[in-house]
Amino acid sequence: MSRSSQIFIVTFDPSTGVDPLTVTAKQLVDSVERYLQRVAPGELTIRVAEDADYGLAHQDGRLVSHFTFAPLGGESRG
Repeated sequence: MSRSSQIFIVTFDPSTGVDPLTVTAKQLVDSVERYLQRVAPGELTIRVAEDADYGLAHQDGRLVSHFTFAPLGGESRG
C-alpha cells in the first residue's frame, strides 16, 4: 500500500473537544485544517513533524491544538 493511500486516525488535544478524525496520509494536512475550523474559524497553519506522528495547528501565532496520528489497524507508515 502506498503511503499516500494509508489511512490514519488523528487524535486532537482534549481541550479542543474535537472527536478523532480518520484521513488518508495524502489528505492529512487539509483535512485537519478543515476539521479544526470548528474550534478556530479562519486561516490555520498546520505543521506535521517529518519523522514523528504528531502535528501542531496555529492561528495568528497562537497554538490552537496539537494532534497525533497513527495508522488505522497498525499498518506501517514506511
